[in-house]
Amino acid sequence: GDGLFRGSLFVDNTGVYNGDLIAVTTGGQVWRVDENGAGILLADVNTHLEGLLVLPNDPVKWGRFAGQIIAGAEGQGNLYVFGNSGHISTETNIGVNIEDIDLIQANTNFFGVNFGTGRLLGAEASQWGSVVGDVLLTQEFGGASGLWSMSFDSILDQFITEEITVAAGSFNPGQWEHVTFASAGILEIPPTGVPEPSILALMGLGLAGLGFAR
Repeated sequence: GDGLFRGSLFVDNTGVYNGDLIAVTTGGQVWRVDENGAGILLADVNTHLEGLLVLPNDPVKWGRFAGQIIAGAEGQGNLYVFGNSGHISTETNIGVNIEDIDLIQANTNFFGVNFGTGRLLGAEASQWGSVVGDVLLTQEFGGASGLWSMSFDSILDQFITEEITVAAGSFNPGQWEHVTFASAGILEIPPTGVPEPSILALMGLGLAGLGFAR
């Protein structure tokens, strides 16, 4: 009845969970595993959890959810929030059937498993500038791109999602599985501080919409 570790794993990089491994299961359980392999069951919501992240411990950016664990329930369209004491709340109006959850980091390229077309797709770091620091929500089916950015509105005290557009001529994302951001493929600025022409070309792409490439 515990479920399988098929959803997601995340190594805490916020310090809130002491760098422990956080894992969710298909049975709705949330586990914290320390460096000695000892597991602590944090919560059990009895639903398939997929997609996982520990939000940065930044109350200005994430309000009362700073440093908390978030996980998606694809079959419900819900976002669950957990903490050290267990289940905190459920955001029922998130509007995304979450497949994966990732932090959009500066100067990192996007890589996504496009299961429906048998491709690995990518989008350059320069295209994510307006949403750096937000959370990326991936949806397996539906939507123009299958990708949403999520931030926190401190006035409304709730998460806000916005679907990310796809540029004309972009490779078609048929069905997302899991995605990530990484510095792989990033060109470094020379010591002189003058960007290479290739970097300037990337910067000129703009943020009107993502262009996926194989």
